[in-house]
Amino acid sequence: MSEYLQTATVDGAKIKDIYRIRSIFDEESKDWLRDKDGNLDGTDIYIECPYGDMIYDIDPSKRIMQAYITSIGRGRNILKVFYTDILGLDLNKFNTKANVKPKFDDDGNIISSEDKIVFDVEAFLQELNSIDKCVIYKIFENDEEVQFDFHLSNIKPIAGLLKAKKPMATTSAYNSKYLPAHKEKLAADKLEEARFVKYEMPKGYWGDIKKLLPTLMKQKSMMLDKVLNNCYKEFGKSIKINLLKDSDANNYKINHYIHHLGQWDNFVLYVNGMVNV
Repeated sequence: MSEYLQTATVDGAKIKDIYRIRSIFDEESKDWLRDKDGNLDGTDIYIECPYGDMIYDIDPSKRIMQAYITSIGRGRNILKVFYTDILGLDLNKFNTKANVKPKFDDDGNIISSEDKIVFDVEAFLQELNSIDKCVIYKIFENDEEVQFDFHLSNIKPIAGLLKAKKPMATTSAYNSKYLPAHKEKLAADKLEEARFVKYEMPKGYWGDIKKLLPTLMKQKSMMLDKVLNNCYKEFGKSIKINLLKDSDANNYKINHYIHHLGQWDNFVLYVNGMVNV
């Protein structure tokens, strides 16, 4: 596993523009792996798939990739689909009958004596590994995982079988959204959102305010969030209510709270007055 996938291409397209590539991060620091000088390590880049499965390079000079599947059951199912849908072969030859002890009722009569159909996994894997010039090769499994090698030129059917994820808008392997801190923030935001009172605002309510904000931002040389906070504070003073504090205490989003108080139209007029001062 290296940084190869950051620049690799297939059929003229960059891998990172087709699939989601990620870098492994340091579990302790919760940051990207870095060298002794603090620079990005630039290694351990992989294509992300569901369930912790992944695709990565093992020999960039020969464009050799490896698929890693975290579940032996899912891995075998993927190989079976590959065998039937991509190679067009029949799995039935690996099915064998196994004798099952008959079941008896209380009177000693046989209830069931059907044979059990068993899939011969070893024979199946042995044949797959023996197929000359097969799309995948060096198939290996242990007690929990399945992995196999393939050439990058064959990535499309393999990535399809592993359900490789699509890239985000930012295709870098070092997208900050992949770090634990981002997931923690999303969880905190979701928890925060859940505490607010469910409140439905009139359709298009934000339109009148939205067109005033760019002018206010320019006049006051402030970013959007600071301009809005200033509007809330100044309007709150005019109606003798601490809107920021009271909305939070009552679990309302501030715009919802202003409307809940019956003050939304007055708020729009007030902001309009701030613009035209």
